Amino acid sequence: MRETDYAYSVGVIRYRETSLISKSDMAALVDMPDIESSLSFLDSKGYKDISLENLNAYLNQKSKEVWDFLVDTLQDSNVFSFYLLKNDFHNLKVSLKAKVLGVEARDFLQPSCVLPELLKERVDEKDFDNLPYGLKECAIEAYDILVRTKDAFLCDLVVDRHCLDSVLNEVKKTRNEFLISYAQTFASYANIKIAYRLSGGIRDKEMANISLCHVADPDREALLEACAEGREALVSYLKKTKYKDMAEILENSVVLFEKECDERLARMCMEVKDRVLGPEPVFAYFIAKEMEIANIRIVLFCMKNGIEKDTIRERVRNIYV
Repeated sequence: MRETDYAYSVGVIRYRETSLISKSDMAALVDMPDIESSLSFLDSKGYKDISLENLNAYLNQKSKEVWDFLVDTLQDSNVFSFYLLKNDFHNLKVSLKAKVLGVEARDFLQPSCVLPELLKERVDEKDFDNLPYGLKECAIEAYDILVRTKDAFLCDLVVDRHCLDSVLNEVKKTRNEFLISYAQTFASYANIKIAYRLSGGIRDKEMANISLCHVADPDREALLEACAEGREALVSYLKKTKYKDMAEILENSVVLFEKECDERLARMCMEVKDRVLGPEPVFAYFIAKEMEIANIRIVLFCMKNGIEKDTIRERVRNIYV
């Protein structure tokens, strides 16, 4: 698509942006005296009939509604397929574990490139041949691992690696400098987090090798070597790279590292959201809405579990609207 082909979509989201929950609104949500007040507040902000019952399903549906809205405004929504793939590969995990381990197939995510029901059907029938976006190769490898080892953790690692590699391959088709940079940054942060988690246990280099995707930065081989040597060596290596400040956060808390990653990716989007033409403003709106939904999930689940408000504030992602 030409950049001018996004003009209508950009115009439509300019109006929709005004209904995003603001930073002050999110702070007010956290400060509500009880969860009932929080639910009432969210109802007034457009989350009609929200409740703790089936909260995940409700918020997943909200995310799908945002995507459906964008699809209705875009001539070609495939430009954002790379971002949806994380949901497809999650759904593949769910389907594989249901098939091999006999666990309940639940919490499918949407929007996705492949309908969850269709993906589950293909897995149930072991018919992987026509699965797109690298799902075929992933399903074959992960299914074999689950059947041989019954190791759900190892299965997750393999699927996550395939997911990131597929995201990197798919985003190249957009030929959009910003979207490619966003996807590469997303994959880089994911590789660092995976390496850090593996470095804390008895994991050899081969385990890390099947877990890390093929993003250029940080250097994959150096990351593998450091990961195999242990957590201290990994942090020491990262502090010698442009990820020095991220390594210091990671050393302190994985939760805060994940938050920092999300906020840096959001800032990337906010830097391009005011462009007049091209897919960037549309993508920025989608990311802003995704972060809004993620924050609501964090706040409500924390409140439900009696977590202190200061801790909730630490976990809530900063909203740049």
